Amino acid sequence: MLVGLGFNITKKVDWSLAIWKEIEVAGTIFSGREPYEAKEIDAFDLALELMARDPVGFSGLVSHAFPVEKHREAIRCTRAKQVNSAIKVVLDFRGKEEQAATRHS
Repeated sequence: MLVGLGFNITKKVDWSLAIWKEIEVAGTIFSGREPYEAKEIDAFDLALELMARDPVGFSGLVSHAFPVEKHREAIRCTRAKQVNSAIKVVLDFRGKEEQAATRHS
């Protein structure tokens, strides 16, 4: 799922692998606005805020996270999802320091 990527970004993406592998790609430029706490907020920002407030409540959504440098290992994990009990495998694009700070907080 691609959220919020405008045409200037997606036109630069090499889509040949997605086509060759017959990967389904869904995208959206807008995520909508939601009423929340007497104000209106972007739905994507609301989701991020709710997850930040209660990370434990959302912890089961992602079963495996890999730094982007280990993308090949993440792909192997996804391919063997029954063996690894993988539900959702994600790539973390943050720097090593920020990843470490999140793990230790």
